[in-house]
Amino acid sequence: MSANTDKYKDFMYFVNNYDSIYSKYGHKYIVIKNETVLGAYSSIMEALLESNKTNEYRSYIIQECYPK
Repeated sequence: MSANTDKYKDFMYFVNNYDSIYSKYGHKYIVIKNETVLGAYSSIMEALLESNKTNEYRSYIIQECYPK
């Protein structure tokens, strides 16, 4: 499976589960890989730096979760 397909699936996971993700984490930057939330961070920089410690760069997506 290509990296773009994986990222699309992760993005669709975020979209389809937005309400439950927001209710659990609030206004955060959400890191998702393999349709799993890896973490929630206060800034995009924090999300990037922390995610790179345990994951290959660009193997995950970061989405901002904010109130509708």
